[in-house]
Amino acid sequence: MTTTRTSYQSSSSSIGGGVGGGQRSTYSVSVPDYFSLWARYDTNYSGHVAARELRELCRDTVRSKNPNAGQREVDDMVQLLLRVYDTNNDGRISIMELAEFFNVDQSFFQQNDSFVRSRNWRELATRAGGYGFSETRSSISDTRAVVKSSTVHDPSSGQFACWNCDKSLIGYRYILREEHPYCVKCYEDIFANTCEECHVLIGTDSKDLSYKDKHWHERCFSCSSCKISLVDKPFGAKNERLYCADCHDEHFASRCDSCGKVFKAGTKKLEWRGHSYHEECFTCFVCKVAIGTKAFVPKDDNPYCTTCYEDRFATRCTKCNKVVTSGGVTYRGEPFHRECFTCSECAVSLAGQRFTTREDRPFCADCFGKLYAKKCTDCAQPITGIGGTKFITFEDKHWHNECFVCRRCETSLVGRGFITEGEEILCPDCGRPNW
Repeated sequence: MTTTRTSYQSSSSSIGGGVGGGQRSTYSVSVPDYFSLWARYDTNYSGHVAARELRELCRDTVRSKNPNAGQREVDDMVQLLLRVYDTNNDGRISIMELAEFFNVDQSFFQQNDSFVRSRNWRELATRAGGYGFSETRSSISDTRAVVKSSTVHDPSSGQFACWNCDKSLIGYRYILREEHPYCVKCYEDIFANTCEECHVLIGTDSKDLSYKDKHWHERCFSCSSCKISLVDKPFGAKNERLYCADCHDEHFASRCDSCGKVFKAGTKKLEWRGHSYHEECFTCFVCKVAIGTKAFVPKDDNPYCTTCYEDRFATRCTKCNKVVTSGGVTYRGEPFHRECFTCSECAVSLAGQRFTTREDRPFCADCFGKLYAKKCTDCAQPITGIGGTKFITFEDKHWHNECFVCRRCETSLVGRGFITEGEEILCPDCGRPNW
């Protein structure tokens, strides 16, 4: 029996029209085209196509008829299909529902009613060979044989043959490569990869597992050391060989410089001065408590926790004996906190201030002047000498430089001769007798 194809009848408005209880596309798809299309997306012959595959199936159908069709037409077709046939809201369409929607010749299904009722879709697909359909699936791992519509390869014409050897493919399995059909033998001879382990071609009846442009049979994809299968397991590569996680760690993983054990996957590794440590192995040189990621202080190539470092090496204040962490001052080689370096009399802080000392004790200027400084004979204020202050001394009297002036004319006598007259000091001019 042959099937008459009707011509393509619509563009973006090709969906519509009521037929029976539902709606059909105005596309008409032949039996061989329909089963070729179906086999691409229902590869295990379940009799249903899920929503994701349905969208691709509709896209291929629309564009095989009209290469310029837009995505809108595809989306409209999918929505109509689901609205009409997806009564269970599970996102799946059956083989018979889709055949009705695409106006596939129903006489084929009537003639093979027993297979339809028993849901033997594989046999039904085989019988579609009488309509020019050949089974399309290859057993190559992760590769789906793609069957073009008969507008490209028309099996009924008797010209559907292997692209390499010209052997007829009608009734035989074949694999589509770059839109060209190949018989299984030619496909394996031309395209199959060689297994890295056994050096045998990986045929279409085996899974081809690849890693970095190398290929293995599923049975050969194993650890180079313990030979355990690596399928669906973590593994590592070293020197172009594969190892399971345990063997890779045992042979190649870096080791802790403290305990000598390997760093397993997911383990935190701390590095310090060219050495590697487990988090719990990086400890204080003194107390042996794990430092981990906390702050520490290095000293003589050894790590110290802050407590042990302060106990052993930190600078301590001469006054309070506590650690000086920052901002301290030094007086005569002794360290102080800024707040601890104070006047010996009034306790005001001397940090950043002028001060002087008496018997190795620091005093602020005010306290030193009150307690120990000489008093100026003229102004009676203390002469501290802080900051390089200059003063004049004569006998048991003292003056600030600016106070050492002639009592009568107030001329400065610094560096000049002077005359005393009782308690007064005079310049030579004012001290001359008036004869």
